[in-house]
Amino acid sequence: MQRRVLVLSVLTAASLWVGIQTAAAEPIQITGGHLEMAGFTGTLVLAGDRDFSLSAGVGVVDAFFGPWSQCNAGLACLPGTTINLGANFVGSSLHGATATLDGGTFTNVTSAAAATSAAGSFSGLASAPLLDGETVTIVAPFLFEGSFYPGFPGSLEFLVGQGTVRLSLERVFGGETGLAPRWRYTAAHYEFDPVPEPGTLLLTATGVVWLVRRTARRRGRLTLDA
Repeated sequence: MQRRVLVLSVLTAASLWVGIQTAAAEPIQITGGHLEMAGFTGTLVLAGDRDFSLSAGVGVVDAFFGPWSQCNAGLACLPGTTINLGANFVGSSLHGATATLDGGTFTNVTSAAAATSAAGSFSGLASAPLLDGETVTIVAPFLFEGSFYPGFPGSLEFLVGQGTVRLSLERVFGGETGLAPRWRYTAAHYEFDPVPEPGTLLLTATGVVWLVRRTARRRGRLTLDA
């Protein structure tokens, strides 16, 4: 019985280890960083496994940013409006981008003269609340997908992540304007959530093996005592 339990524990650890090795070939997990938008402009910072990082300036002029597109100064959002939290930054819309990957450093990532390129896309939805007060902050989840091309044939890397948006709105119109009160976007902060790293998964697998073996020993002692 103990041998069977031990074999099972080894197989469990092996399965988890195979999963860890397979994950190495999967998209880079973005485990830190943010998209910080204030009015027209902002910054994008990404950090993930394989020593990946990317930092760039962004804006609403040459890229899509949902809250600005729907709730800007001239087209504010009515209460109950579904706000698109999406944002797309591709190529030259990532201003002055620098990156690292697997120990390498890349500058001028999206410039016309560079062989490297990057792209990032956020998605999410939120509902504009009822007008109660002059300002409000909406909290909602988001998903992220992106890519990074270091410039070597066959080296395209995909990026994935998730996190939480804090969208700030302010009340506009109403009163003497004769227009119905609405919400206008003022700022947004997209914060990435961390995810378990391979080292954490391996530690968990080791713990499972230890627990199974300890349980088997206890059962063996109980059998002998009986």
